[in-house]
Order: sequence, then structure tokens, then C-alpha cells
Amino acid sequence: MKNLNSYWTHAISKLDLIASNDDLEDMLAKLMSSSTPTVLGFLNAHGFNSMLDTPSFFNSVKCMDVVLRDGVGVEMLMRLQGKKPGKNMNGTDFIPELLEKYRGKKIAILATKDAYLNRTKNLLEKNLSVKVIVAENGFHPDDYYLSQLLNTPVDIILLGMGMPKQERIACMLKAKLNYPVVIICGGAIVDFLAGRFSRAPAVVRKVGMEWLYRLFLEPVRLFKRYVIGNVIFVMRMLYYRFIA
Repeated sequence: MKNLNSYWTHAISKLDLIASNDDLEDMLAKLMSSSTPTVLGFLNAHGFNSMLDTPSFFNSVKCMDVVLRDGVGVEMLMRLQGKKPGKNMNGTDFIPELLEKYRGKKIAILATKDAYLNRTKNLLEKNLSVKVIVAENGFHPDDYYLSQLLNTPVDIILLGMGMPKQERIACMLKAKLNYPVVIICGGAIVDFLAGRFSRAPAVVRKVGMEWLYRLFLEPVRLFKRYVIGNVIFVMRMLYYRFIA
């Protein structure tokens, strides 16, 4: 765990903790007023683990402009460090709110399988009157996405490829695009919007246990991430607090 101290210290310092509605409005103003490409990402327990398991992911976190706390695991980490964790800003709830502010704007969606991609495209065009200029599934080589967007300016790019690919592509686009755009690392948001995955009941989400609901629905796919991964995260969290 020799790298844990430097990796997690940097990640904690990068977190934009949202304590109030004023903080939220300030963060949104920062995103929407930038004259250059900006990257919005989220860090949950899986993200903290990924920085050690996939060192290049750490570089992706470093390039982000706004990093929001996602999930009860990072809340525990912050409290253990004597810090106020702020609001839980999970992307599945927050990203639709952010997209509301881009009504009528141009958007690119790079995510998931074509069937769910197209369903979300139609939903956003209908409900938000956005103009989906580019819609590509999440299985192309990195440079392919750059070729689609380099000369096709949009206001927002929604990535839904999962860690660490979406973060890697977000940083590449930030470095290469020459127009202002908000690049969102959205995880499974496109699948949720398309109805591929169901949300947990509100009471389960309120207590931060949606991960357990998802594990119940997809135990084989999510066992390593949520069972093994959460145990590893807790061990690293305690090591970081009391030993490192």
C-alpha cells in the first residue's frame, strides 16, 4: 500500500464537497462559464480503489476540473478524516438535474450499447429539447470519439462507458478539443435513463444503500466490485487513517 497515502491524499484534496445549494450553484457556474473544455467526474469507493489498481486512472482524476463525492463509502472516509462529507452527489440523480440546465443545447452521448443509447437519445430530445449531434456506443477505440467531436462543437458530452475508460477519454477530449464544453463522466447514467437498470426505492437511496440493491439484481456482475471491492476499500481506509 506504499502509494495509497499519496493517491488518496490527492484525491481527497480534489473533491469538491457540496455542503449547500450555494455551493452547488457556484460549482455549476464554474462549469458553465468556462471558456475551455472542463471535466466533471465522480469518486466513489470503486474509484478510490481504481486509483491503486489502475495507476493510469489516478492521472485521469488529476485532470478533472470538478470531482464530486459519490456514495456512503467516501462519506465514511471523509468522516474518518475529520472532514464534513457534504451532500452525496451521485451521478444518477445529479446528471439529469444538470442536463435540465442545457435545454435546447447541443449534446454528444458516448455510451453503452446502441439500443439503450438510442432510447436515451430519443428521451433527452423529447423531454429536454436538446439536440443530440453525436451518439456513439461505448465500444470504439479512444481516437474514434475524438474524430467525431474535433470539428463538431457541442455544449456537453455525456460519457457512459464506466471506469476507467470514460475518464481516460474525458481527459483526452479535454486536451484535444478547442471549444468550451462540459465533459461528464456518467458511469451507467445512460443505461438508467434508458430503463436498462432499475433504481432502488427512494428509502434505500436515502440511506446510501443503492449499491446493495444493485448487487441483489446483478450478483454475478457486481460481486467483485461491491463485495470484494468494498472490503478492500474499508481495509485501505483504515490503513490510510491509522497506519500510513
